[in-house]
Amino acid sequence: PDLLSDRAVLDVGSPAVVFGDDALSYGELEARSNALGRYLIGLGVGPDAVVGIALPRSFEMVIALVGVLKAGGAYLPLDPEYPEDRLRYMLGDSGADVVISRSDVLERLGLGGIDTDTNTSTDSFVIPTHILCVDDAGLSAALADQETARISNAERVAPLRPEHLAYVIYTSGSTGRPKGVGNTHGGAINLVAANEQGFDIKPGDRTLQFAAQSFDVSFWEIFNTVLNEGTLVLPDNEVRQSVEALTDLIATQNVTHAFLPPALAGLMPTGSLS
Repeated sequence: PDLLSDRAVLDVGSPAVVFGDDALSYGELEARSNALGRYLIGLGVGPDAVVGIALPRSFEMVIALVGVLKAGGAYLPLDPEYPEDRLRYMLGDSGADVVISRSDVLERLGLGGIDTDTNTSTDSFVIPTHILCVDDAGLSAALADQETARISNAERVAPLRPEHLAYVIYTSGSTGRPKGVGNTHGGAINLVAANEQGFDIKPGDRTLQFAAQSFDVSFWEIFNTVLNEGTLVLPDNEVRQSVEALTDLIATQNVTHAFLPPALAGLMPTGSLS
C-alpha cells in the first residue's frame, strides 16, 4: 500500500485507469481508495481478513481492490459471471465477512436488500456481516466523510507485514471443490518487480486489463501498471468478446502491454500486436 501511495504522489494528475471516454487519475484513485480503506478499517478489516469483491470491470472495481489492500486486508475476486452456487461457496469457504458489490450483482446472489443486523444465514449460507453496495447513496455519503490522506500502519487494526495475505483466488474446481489459494504482500511485490524487469514496464505504458479477476494474471495487469505509473485500459465485456473491437481498442488506446491467451492472440490481425 505504501508503494501505491508513493506512485500516486509522483503522478497525481495522470490517468491511472481509463474506461470508455472516462479516466480516473492517480490522485483520484489514491483519495478514493484511502477513503474506502479507512471505512473498511472501521468495519474491522485488517491483515489476513478476506473481503469479497463482486464487481464488473469499472473504476469502482479497481478502487475496491486497492482500498482493501490499503486497509491491510486480502481481496477475494468474485466474478459476477460465475454461477450463484459457486460464488456463494467461495464466500462461505473463505470466511469473508465483508462483500463489496453492486445492487444488480447482489440481487443475483440473493443478497440484495438484506438487513445484516437481523439476518445471519439463508439456505445454510452464512451471510457476510457487511454488504457494501457501491451504487448505494448511503455508502457514498459515508465514504465522502472519510479522510483521504495516506493510511499509516498505526491506523490499521494491526500492523501490515509482508507475510500477510494480499489476495485469495479460487481454483477452477475441476478435480472437486474449488480451493482458495493466497498470495502474500511480499510475494506480490516480488511478482511485480520480476514482471517490471521481464516485460520492460515503465511510466507511461498502457496495459490492457483483459483477464478475469478470478485469474491471477489480472493482478499482473492491474498492479504492474499502477505500481509503475502506467495507465490501465479497461474493456467492457462486449469489447472483450469481439476480436475486431478489441483490436480497435488496443490501437486507439495505444496499448503497449497485453497479456492474452494464445488462442485469442492467434486470431488478432497480423501486425495488431506489434
